[in-house]
Amino acid sequence: MNKMKPNTNIKKKRKKEFDTLKAFFIFLGVFALILSAFSIYDWYQEKNYEVPGVEELKNKKEEIGYSDKDDNEQFLIDAPYVNNLPNVRNQYGNNDIQAKLEIPGLEIDTYVTRTVNNEYYLDHSIYKQKDGIGYPFIDYRNVDLKNAKQINIYGHNSQVESLHDKLELINLRAYLDKNFFDNYKYMYLSIDDGKYKYRVEAVKIVTAADPEHMKVIFFSDADFVNHTRKLYQNTTYIREDTKVSKDDKLLILQICNYNPQNSYLIIIGKQV
Repeated sequence: MNKMKPNTNIKKKRKKEFDTLKAFFIFLGVFALILSAFSIYDWYQEKNYEVPGVEELKNKKEEIGYSDKDDNEQFLIDAPYVNNLPNVRNQYGNNDIQAKLEIPGLEIDTYVTRTVNNEYYLDHSIYKQKDGIGYPFIDYRNVDLKNAKQINIYGHNSQVESLHDKLELINLRAYLDKNFFDNYKYMYLSIDDGKYKYRVEAVKIVTAADPEHMKVIFFSDADFVNHTRKLYQNTTYIREDTKVSKDDKLLILQICNYNPQNSYLIIIGKQV
């Protein structure tokens, strides 16, 4: 009997090790199953993703007599420009406020900031208070807004519906609807030097593999023209009469996009 005890103990030990290993693999399998379920759900959501806000915006416009065209082509352009930005800076206590962006057809009417980097307003408000929403800002390299060949403005997007009313540029998503692109052509940027009108030339979804729109410094006319031609490649929509000139001045608006994941929606405008 005593001679059998070691073998019995070994068997018990091995059984315990086997049970532990079995439990580990069961846990691993369940975890993998849950992970796969989430991945399938994300894939389904992305595959069936409809741009939120577009239909809502259409319905809202129909309620107020939406006529399927932009009736604001001369929006504030005919009136003499009065620069109110100094008063706005005092009101908000924020000297970073550099411009006002307006797209009347999409109900976009917001001030735009600029600081010494492209990170600060990812998580700060117009009052320069820390928050998780952020605020629209101009690329820090755009130091001369009047003469810049290309101005980049970055805004914020979210799949959290409760945040939508707090995101100033979220209605840019409407440009993914061809009807909106065709009929809402103009956006306006007011800076200290005046108010400028831009025609929306193209809509494009980009990833980190296509960072061309992030180039805002140009070393020659040829460099700028080559850059603009690259911008107009692989667009979702582009005006049929769009042309490229060394004298163009561009306005790029960017927000996050979720189809595909980790992409950006950019609106390319040209000063007219």
